[in-house]
Amino acid sequence: MAGAADMSADSQTLSMAAYLLCAAVFLLLMFYSLFRSMEPLAKVQMAPLRTRLYWCIKANVYICFMSAVLNILHITNFETLITAAIGPNALVIKPLEYILTCPVMMLTITVLAGEEVPPRRQLEAMGLTAVVLICGFFASMSGDALPMKLMFFISGCLFFFVLLQRLSATVSEHSRGQESLFRGGYAGSVYKHVCLKIVSTWVLFPAWWLVSNEGLGLVKDHDVNTLVTAALNILAKGVYVIYLQLIHDRYIGSSSLMDHPKTKPAAERDAHYAAGRLGPAGAIAALEKSIAAERRSISLIKEQMDREVGMQHLEIADNATSASSSTPANSSDQWEVLSAMVTQVCCENGEGEFAGQLMAQLHQQHVRSVHTLEQLSQHDWEALHVPIGLRHSLHEAAARRHDGALKSLHYSKRSSVEP
Repeated sequence: MAGAADMSADSQTLSMAAYLLCAAVFLLLMFYSLFRSMEPLAKVQMAPLRTRLYWCIKANVYICFMSAVLNILHITNFETLITAAIGPNALVIKPLEYILTCPVMMLTITVLAGEEVPPRRQLEAMGLTAVVLICGFFASMSGDALPMKLMFFISGCLFFFVLLQRLSATVSEHSRGQESLFRGGYAGSVYKHVCLKIVSTWVLFPAWWLVSNEGLGLVKDHDVNTLVTAALNILAKGVYVIYLQLIHDRYIGSSSLMDHPKTKPAAERDAHYAAGRLGPAGAIAALEKSIAAERRSISLIKEQMDREVGMQHLEIADNATSASSSTPANSSDQWEVLSAMVTQVCCENGEGEFAGQLMAQLHQQHVRSVHTLEQLSQHDWEALHVPIGLRHSLHEAAARRHDGALKSLHYSKRSSVEP
């Protein structure tokens, strides 16, 4: 396939147009799939506050993603190709980023307001924001035609004032007439605060555009224009995203943004987070599955612990048995043999955890050897609360050990008298 250097100017223009068409079609398909798969926006706006907050946080993911992707395009030759095809003033990446993100920011503000605000405010906020940005784009495209540039700029400012009036009406409707966007200063609800933050950061863009190289050209330095524009973009979206996340974390369990919530325990916040993501019924079902899984894990851990304890007891008993092939010489050895025998018998009968308790009771009853254990009466066994099956097993083990000790003693005596 021939490289770009071998293509004619018309072929390069056609190739670029084909790629732009693909990008536009797939972008439209993304929005179509998005709006078909998610809840209707009017229904989301009528939902409880926790659901609206979670939806706004998800919208922030889209805003940040689109901003990141389109800013990466600035370091490619995409802008250069567009400029060569359309004209020297056709800088489309930055306006495209604004058009794809800023209307969504205004949409989240309207959805966040809740059922007090009519759903038509969603279309008004998005539409007016898009018109303002389109006017700014054509003003930048006007080049040296100052009258046309000022016409588009003034038109954009007029639409921006209408947008501010709609935003002020939204603040008033959300508070049921208690607040106004431009009256009362910064005091008021957190919803009014987030609206003021958007206005205070957005108003910097037309002010900077007027003196920048795209506007009247009062600041002609390219580096300064690039850095200031990037700083304003980061400031406006960064303040919005972070502040909205803080609102989500503080108000997740509240019913209204007009109240000042108290600090909630971590468990309560987690419960509200789950309810916001999955709904109350879905959150309960997820927690029940998690609890069932935790119970199964606990059961498996307990079984593993029992097996490990039983193996340790059996190892101790085997070591003690092999070390005591004859009757012990002193009381300490006799106690160790008795302990080993009791531990082994308890483990064989599935009572490994009972061995320590039984040895403590035998010690209190002054039972310090296998021989003494054999002499216990039925009354003594009942006082020790030993199950009947375990009692019989202990008797049999003691008898076997006693018989083995006698046989060993008899053999040792025969060995000593035979020549």
